[in-house]
Amino acid sequence: MQEIKAAMFELNTVGETVAKHHAIEILPASTYTTPAIPMYGEPCANPLVQRSHTLTHPPVYMAEVNNYKIIGGCAFPIIDDKCVKPQMFAASTWETWEQAKGNALIKDNLIAYRGLIGHIKIDEKVINLCGNGSFNYAHWMTEFLPQLVLLKQSGLDLAEYKVLVFEKSFSSMLEALYMLGFSQSQLIPIKNLCFYEFTQAQWVSPVSNVVFQRPNANSVGKNEEELASPSQALFHPEVIKKTRNTFLNLANVKNKENQPEKIFIKRTPGGKKSTRLVVNELEIQQLLENNGFVTIDPSLLDFESQISVFSNAKIIVSPSGAALVNMLWAPEGAELVVLMNNSQVVNYWYFSNIAKILGHQLCYVLGKTVQTGNWIDINHADFEIDQNELIKVINTFGKAKQNDNANTINVKKIRVLLTIQHASVWPSLKSVYIALKKSPGIEVKVIKSPFIHVAEDQFKQLNELDELFKKENITLETLAENLVYSFKPHLIFLQNPYDSTRVKLLHSHNLHSLGIRTAYVPYGIEMGGGAENIQNQFSTDVQKQAWRVFLRSNRNKAMYARHCAIGDAHTVVTGHPKFDSQQDFVSYPISAQLKTKIAGRKVVLWSPHFSVGLPASWSTYRIYNQMIMQQVEARPDVFFIIRPHPLFFKEMLRQQVWNESGEVEFRKLCAEKDNLWLDENADCMESFAASNAIMTDVGSFLLEYLPTKNPIMYLHHPEGFGLNDDGDLVDHYYRANLPEDIPPFIDMVSKGQDPMREERIGVTDEYLFGLDGKAGQRIADYIVEELSKELSETEWHPNPLSEEALQNKTNHYWKNAPSTLNAPPVFYELKDKAFKEALSLLPTLDYAIDLGCGEGRYTLPLSKKCKQLDALDISPKLIHVANKRKQKFNILNVSFVNTSYQEMQLKKQPDLFSCSDLTSSIIDNLDFAKLMHAIKTNLTEQGFLLLSDQFSLTQEDHTIQAPSGLVTKIRSLELFKNFMASLGLSIVSEATISESVAHGMTARLYLFRFSK
Repeated sequence: MQEIKAAMFELNTVGETVAKHHAIEILPASTYTTPAIPMYGEPCANPLVQRSHTLTHPPVYMAEVNNYKIIGGCAFPIIDDKCVKPQMFAASTWETWEQAKGNALIKDNLIAYRGLIGHIKIDEKVINLCGNGSFNYAHWMTEFLPQLVLLKQSGLDLAEYKVLVFEKSFSSMLEALYMLGFSQSQLIPIKNLCFYEFTQAQWVSPVSNVVFQRPNANSVGKNEEELASPSQALFHPEVIKKTRNTFLNLANVKNKENQPEKIFIKRTPGGKKSTRLVVNELEIQQLLENNGFVTIDPSLLDFESQISVFSNAKIIVSPSGAALVNMLWAPEGAELVVLMNNSQVVNYWYFSNIAKILGHQLCYVLGKTVQTGNWIDINHADFEIDQNELIKVINTFGKAKQNDNANTINVKKIRVLLTIQHASVWPSLKSVYIALKKSPGIEVKVIKSPFIHVAEDQFKQLNELDELFKKENITLETLAENLVYSFKPHLIFLQNPYDSTRVKLLHSHNLHSLGIRTAYVPYGIEMGGGAENIQNQFSTDVQKQAWRVFLRSNRNKAMYARHCAIGDAHTVVTGHPKFDSQQDFVSYPISAQLKTKIAGRKVVLWSPHFSVGLPASWSTYRIYNQMIMQQVEARPDVFFIIRPHPLFFKEMLRQQVWNESGEVEFRKLCAEKDNLWLDENADCMESFAASNAIMTDVGSFLLEYLPTKNPIMYLHHPEGFGLNDDGDLVDHYYRANLPEDIPPFIDMVSKGQDPMREERIGVTDEYLFGLDGKAGQRIADYIVEELSKELSETEWHPNPLSEEALQNKTNHYWKNAPSTLNAPPVFYELKDKAFKEALSLLPTLDYAIDLGCGEGRYTLPLSKKCKQLDALDISPKLIHVANKRKQKFNILNVSFVNTSYQEMQLKKQPDLFSCSDLTSSIIDNLDFAKLMHAIKTNLTEQGFLLLSDQFSLTQEDHTIQAPSGLVTKIRSLELFKNFMASLGLSIVSEATISESVAHGMTARLYLFRFSK
């Protein structure tokens, strides 16, 4: 990169550029009439919304140009060393991003740039998708991405070009490029304010003429009276329609009828300033959901999923923001209700003009601008919407009326989703599905989702799923992330502990944040050792955040107690449902082809693991392969089935153990050799039923094969990771420590001998509970019983918005919470500092109580001030974590107790009570007052109360319902302090941890002292 800090160019017009480069017209000019915009709520100051307007967008051209230049993020491409401005550009009404940032100055017919960060020359043919607003999803979809749609339809060979994209583009933007056929290697990331030169470019004249912002928009008090006009958001109708149709066709939306008809779009702010937040959004969300709407946060969806989710939308309610451009995918005639502030400068035609082109009906509901201190530009001011006005609009606006029964959800059934990513894992969930399907209290769906892994062929894997479920005669839903919103599951079964293998929305923490419980049935029977593997099998987010984990044995449960960071309180021993289908090996059907090839011989099954790389882990392929294949050759009287791990072949190539010809030769050998068979079926049952013995690496087959009662040989790797806590099971198995141990085992099997049989069978029940074919039924019964209790106290409560129901929601949230951390790390750094300062003011205490102690983050520092400390919390998970901390730091004066604050038992009169973020989880003010009175009554004279929590800066309390299910009561700070003073609790110290004027909230830490 060469250094350059400034540059100056002449301004040029589109017309002059078209003439010089003999540009081709790809779309003619288009004239259309945009209608009057219905306005509700606060009065609209712009009279232009009251009438229709005729608009004309200029033609769109394309041309091949040489020596093409851009300045990253800036509005004008540089052709012939001149900046080409849009046709509708006027300095008096249109301020560019670079002008607003102070990096460009336009005077007369010149533009000067400063603050440039460098100069890069690249010898490539390019198409430029960078400019003002290309970082914004709406601008990207309507002003930049359509260029590629038009070029593709023009017949241009796009494979010859690289595409310039903003270096911080959202993943959904890039996914749109991939759908068009571009590869990641074709993308060139562009840095803001970096000067680039390219050999050649395919230039497209503006497909939209949209004013970036009015002049001096970020200067308070300037141009705040200036009204917008329809021509400042000018789109070419054909560009919008072609973009819509192109991606709807590419997305190939299936099961459209399962997508929501009523959608509320959550506003995801883009930064600390200019957020345009609806300050009462949570209340609006609750109101709309009570009226049949499904809340969507498009930022959690990939590009294709956004298309699918909105493909059936009949009515969309959304704050004005980029996500509303998803109206592109809604059926013609959709009703759009846009929430916006009532500032005079708002350009109402940006979304209105797009809606007109698409055939939608659009109106605005304006809310009062709220001075939160969290915005600068009045156009992006925060605001509050009148809920009654919004409901009136939804019930009256537009001609199309929604069918009250459409997309309804049976609220008295437990809704369960089973995710399936790989056919080989279906046996672990099949009997669960069957039992759930039979239960009258459950509605269950199965959804397929890609298994994202470097060694996985996703196309093949998804096809195998389709074939499997076709045979099973089970409807397999697609695009699981969409069903999360439309089906509103109470519980989702995740297939494996690796969130990285799933689409973003199906990551366990995202589901948890949406208030969706997750369940986990281990996809394999964990047997491998190694610290990383133990972490993956027992203590990832999937296991820690699970509502329940269903386990194979009490030994397995003990592993969770030992290895899971939050213990085993959330685990249930039901038996593993994988074994439900393994009840009758003798009569299990074996294909005629395999049976013919076996021809009555004894059968040895070999199951190599995929981890063939170095250093060694679990695979023993490099040790035993040669000997086993020699035995295949030397023992024609014995038949061998090879059933490798599903990732085996990909990993053999990736680790360069063999090349592609090696795989071809191996498969050919298996097909042609008289005594050899390759099993790649999704289900292992045929191989289990056909075999008389198994040789296996560390893996689930060490346990899965046990119910066959046939001989098992454990293939040991002296340098591998070994086995987990169930590893002593192999003491009852045959064992290979050297290749020379293989032939005697095969010989033994060929003779029908098995001297360890009784010993092996005798330990089965210790390692595998419930081999009665009913594990899936036990899981279904448990779900019905336990979830019915929870839902009857919350969602199914006669009055779900009552304080009793809300308190129940909060209690259930905390009982299942894997952590108390729900704020950014910097918050806890500030809180830690404030807590430490408060502790420094305390004398040595005899006895203290910590209420709502959580993981003990603040209990342990407090223990240094106490001779004896009891800490209480209702979450068994959090108490488990706290006890581990206690052991780690050898704290002897603390007792952690799993109980609620209402059931606390005092050993004597405390010198201090501590309540960290507890009081906001007490919804009823009377319950809060009772607790404070109990603290006052039980404290010693001159005793202390250490209390931290969130408070309202207004005179009113606020109840907030988070999507995660957590409900909090944010009490008025002023009223709280007055109440505490009335109890005789005086403030010793007060610390502000954080404060948001925008949301009217503050987090404080208080040290009170009681005097009678």
